[in-house]
Amino acid sequence: FGSICAALFSAENVTVGASGAILGLFGGCWATWLQGSCYDSCQSCCRHACGLFCQTAWIVVVSLLPMVQAWAHFGGLIMGFLVGNAFLIREVDEDQSVGKRQCCVGFMSLGTAAALFAAATVALMTDTNIYEVFPAAKLVTCFDTPMWSCCQFARAECLLSEQTSTSGSDVFWLKCASR
Repeated sequence: FGSICAALFSAENVTVGASGAILGLFGGCWATWLQGSCYDSCQSCCRHACGLFCQTAWIVVVSLLPMVQAWAHFGGLIMGFLVGNAFLIREVDEDQSVGKRQCCVGFMSLGTAAALFAAATVALMTDTNIYEVFPAAKLVTCFDTPMWSCCQFARAECLLSEQTSTSGSDVFWLKCASR
């Protein structure tokens, strides 16, 4: 889902990496905390929540730096949290039954994850201009600070062309205008 978010919100940029998937695992850690760490003890619950909060704050700061694909990070984190809630249901009672609250959260999370995935895929396949639907999204992609300007990281116009080589195979060239 992180890759879909990156393609949807930053279609003009080519991105690589596994950070969206890694943050999906981190979202699963939040789901684990929500689904059951508070059943152990209050001290364990608070320690786990403080650690997750500090790590999440750091991830948000790093994600908002220029040349970092924030949408892949946030998409992975959100989908990891939702899918984690659906599949990380913990047995809480002595008779090994699953709590009703956990099942309810799990089903709602799974439905939300499926709806988000379907909506993002449809928007991506129909060439929807996401910034018309969600104008504030541009602020997450890049925002000016005293340390950098978004203009500094703007891409040159590029053109993809196809040529047939002498051996008959297709060769693709990416030609970008110099600045």
